[in-house]
Amino acid sequence: MDGVALLVSLLMQDQVLAELVPADRIIGGPLPEAIELPAISVTSISRVDRHPVTGSGATLVRERVQISVFASGYDEVKAILSAVRTGRTSVRILPDSPLFALMPAATVHTDSSGPEFLIEEASIHGGSQDFAVMFTEAR
Repeated sequence: MDGVALLVSLLMQDQVLAELVPADRIIGGPLPEAIELPAISVTSISRVDRHPVTGSGATLVRERVQISVFASGYDEVKAILSAVRTGRTSVRILPDSPLFALMPAATVHTDSSGPEFLIEEASIHGGSQDFAVMFTEAR
């Protein structure tokens, strides 16, 4: 499991976001060229592993994950990014959550907002939001 897979899973389960972007248009990695808009791409920006000296067989991982939103209008991008920021993505995954089996004791927080952009030839507006995902990984 990694931060990208966890955030894709969280986004797909968010009911408010589901009204704005269908789950099949929330993709880990680059979007397919002919995907219908709006769509969300979730990618890893960086990852830091902190190896313990004690040799416990586990390491703390902090992964920075970027959610990029693509839509046909600027206002639509802003609405989707707002839903992403205020939805279930900023959570602590506890043992009673179904996601706990995927990534026990993971913590997800908003990080910095990325740039807004326009792909003029295709009339595609975009924006991004970064998240910090922290979890323990077995070694």
